[in-house]
Order: sequence, then structure tokens, then C-alpha cells
Amino acid sequence: MEAVRTRGLSAAWLKYLAAASMLVDHVDAIFHLMGGVASDTDPRFFLFRYFGRMAAPIFLFFVAEGCAKTHDLQGYLRRLFVFSLVAQLPYSLVFETWGGSVILTFFLGAACVWFFEALRDRDLPVPAALLPSLPLAALAEYIHSDYGWVGVVMVPALYLLRSHKARQLTLLGLSLVFLYAVQQPCQNLIDYWMPPGAPFFDALPQVLPHYLDMWLVFHLLTTLSALVPVVLLCFYRGERGRGSKWFFYVFYPAHLLVLFFIRLLIP
Repeated sequence: MEAVRTRGLSAAWLKYLAAASMLVDHVDAIFHLMGGVASDTDPRFFLFRYFGRMAAPIFLFFVAEGCAKTHDLQGYLRRLFVFSLVAQLPYSLVFETWGGSVILTFFLGAACVWFFEALRDRDLPVPAALLPSLPLAALAEYIHSDYGWVGVVMVPALYLLRSHKARQLTLLGLSLVFLYAVQQPCQNLIDYWMPPGAPFFDALPQVLPHYLDMWLVFHLLTTLSALVPVVLLCFYRGERGRGSKWFFYVFYPAHLLVLFFIRLLIP
């Protein structure tokens, strides 16, 4: 039995992979590592960004896992809130935006779980206990938090399905397909390709073929890259593994600050 239990991947291993993915993604977002090889209309330009799509699914999964395994959900929520405050300034400096970082999305997702459990303790049915997730998801959209409402609602959804791993990972995969193959392409089409003030359905036949010709491969590769962690999570053995949990709290703001100062030093 002990041999069976040691097979598979630990939470620490998967989180370190996610941290490496995030680092590569952010380095490429700032310094455009493939800029000398391809233009930003060529799918090869985003080669390292594809690898970066692995980070969020893994961390979202483990935020839900953390909510389920912690002995103090309220304390876990406080840590995420403080973590989101600490991370916000480095995030804003690096990406020159006051939109919420992905850590704020993690916090809002965990807050959905906290409200759910608090309302379930008062014997409210599951649908009613999930209602606070709606304004929290809307808040993520309003403050332009990374991954928006999809990232927020993923956390309570994964939390509720934690005892059914196949369903849990299926939901994660479908959510990622929706995010990268439906929502983001549609949003980019509207924000960057539609002529200002033009009626949507009048302009769509002229714009859509050119948009798909340039970006279809990009969205397909992004979606496939984001699904790789779903396969890896099939081998998660349910154990923490070796590593400090505080590393992941420190890593996010620290690596952003380092990248910010490197950018200041490089013309």
C-alpha cells in the first residue's frame, strides 16, 4: 500500500511547476523574448506565453484544495487577502495597470467558499449558499482582476466537486476551454478589431475572416497549453510534498519586483 501512495505528483511539485510557468510568462510579457524571431501577429511570437498558461489552472485548483484542507478557513482567507494587498503594487508597477492581480482573484474565489460554508452552517440550501459568489464574481470583472469572473467561480466549483476528481477536472477543463477558446477571443474581437461605433452584426462578416486568419492558431495553442495542467492534475496524489508553503506567498511579489528593477536597468 505504501508504494501505491507514493506514486503520482505532490502539491509542492505541481506548484513549483506553476511558479516556473508564471515566471516564464511574465518575463516574456515584459521583454518579448521572441520579438527578434516573429512579429506580434505571428503565433510564434507568443511561444513562451503558451507555457505560461499552465500556472493559473494549477494555482486555482490548489486554492480550492487549500480551502478544503485548511483547519482555519477564515485564517486562510486572511492570508490570501494580505497576500493580495502586498502583491498589488508590484503587479501594478510591472504591468502598468491598477487592475487586480491574479492573487486578488484567488482571494475572491476563496471568499466565495467562506460565504458558502457560513451559509451552509445556517442550513441554507446549496443554491442559496452560492449566491454571494455572484457579486464577488461581478466585483472581479469591475476591478479587472486577472481571469475575471471565470477565475473567481472556478474556486467554489472545484471546491464543491473535490470528492469527485473526474468531475472536478472535467469542470476545470471545460472552464479553461470557455475562457481561452470562447470568452477571450470574443472579447479581443470586440475590443481590438471591431470599428468604433460600427454595428456589431454589420461589421462582423468583414472583420471575422481577417481576425481568424491571424489569431485562430494563437487561441488554439493557448487553449491546448492551458489544458496540460488538467492532465497533470490527474496524477496528483493528494499530498503536500516537500517544500515551504510560504515560498509561494513570497514568490509572486518578489519575482515581479525583480522584473520591475531589471526593466528599469535595461533601456
